[in-house]
Amino acid sequence: MLLACAILAAAVAAVAYSANLRLRRRTPEQRRIQRRYTRIPMSLPVDIAPPDGTTVRSTAQNISVDGMLLTKAASSLRVAEPVQLSFVLPRDPAHLAFVLPQDMPVDIPAVVWRHQGHDAVVRFDPTHPQRKTIQHWVAHAERSLKQAEAETSPTGV
Repeated sequence: MLLACAILAAAVAAVAYSANLRLRRRTPEQRRIQRRYTRIPMSLPVDIAPPDGTTVRSTAQNISVDGMLLTKAASSLRVAEPVQLSFVLPRDPAHLAFVLPQDMPVDIPAVVWRHQGHDAVVRFDPTHPQRKTIQHWVAHAERSLKQAEAETSPTGV
C-alpha cells in the first residue's frame, strides 16, 4: 500500500513538473491569452487576515474576477490557507477612462492559491456576494483599457 502511494505521488509530481516546463516555454503573450479572466494591473493596499487573528498589509499587483496577486508581505501565508481580504476598489483605477459613482470597499474571503516567488496568488470565494462588485469593477476597467489601447494604436483599430 505504501509503495502504491509512493508511485502515485511520483507520477503526480512528474506530470506537474512537465506541465510547469510547458508553461515556462510559452511567451508572456501566450500565457496572457490562456488566462481565464483578464487581469487589471494596479497597485492597491490590501489587509490580509489569516485564521490566527493577525493582520498583514500587502499590495495587490493585479486583480481579476477570480483573485489577485499580492506582494512580498503575503509570502508568509501558506498555500490552501483561508484568509479574509479587505481593500477598496478606487473610483478611477490608474486614471483610466471610467469613473464609478464611489469607491467600492470589498471584504471577501479567499484562499491562498499558490506562491509566485515572494508573492502570493489568492482566489476569491466564488459564492461570496462581494465577487459581483469585483466583477463589475473589472468589467469597467477592461473596457477602459481596451478603449485606451485602441486610441493609442498607430492604426486606430
